[in-house]
Amino acid sequence: VVSAMCLTLEGPFRTACEEHFDLNPLKKNERCFIEVSSFVVDPKCEEDFRSFLFPLCKLTLELNKIFFKADFFVTAIPADDFDYWHSLFLFDKFSEKTVKFQDFHSNSAICAFAEIKDLEKRFLHRYGRKPKAHNLHQYLYVQPDARIQVPSVEEIVREKYTPEMLDYFFNLKST
Repeated sequence: VVSAMCLTLEGPFRTACEEHFDLNPLKKNERCFIEVSSFVVDPKCEEDFRSFLFPLCKLTLELNKIFFKADFFVTAIPADDFDYWHSLFLFDKFSEKTVKFQDFHSNSAICAFAEIKDLEKRFLHRYGRKPKAHNLHQYLYVQPDARIQVPSVEEIVREKYTPEMLDYFFNLKST
């Protein structure tokens, strides 16, 4: 395992971004969001970060399309890196507010979001004329990736996550 990603669908409990940012404007008219609430990379693999960042983004889009059907992606990103995330993944700033965020070692964080229904058109506009090797729209929305195997609903429902398992992975193993 080189990385782990936690997707949190908005619900009765506050997500990590909601702890720091007022996301109520995104929830108008019963719209919901999915938060990439943590993204952990094994330090030995940080140099190869981009090699699995794109498959994780593709997987996130697939999971949302099949299971979550959220209206927005929300995430906290290092404030210094906003221009990178905006130019590559077309995230927009939710607000100008910056906060110290526990997942970032020394950086302040901002909340960034993307409206999912517009993303494919935005990616097509941004990347549509790029060669295949640099065409993120083609990769995320058109071409299959054999490394990504989305489980069926039955497989997910069959899995039972006990409190002990959740404590191990999210509290003990991640500290």
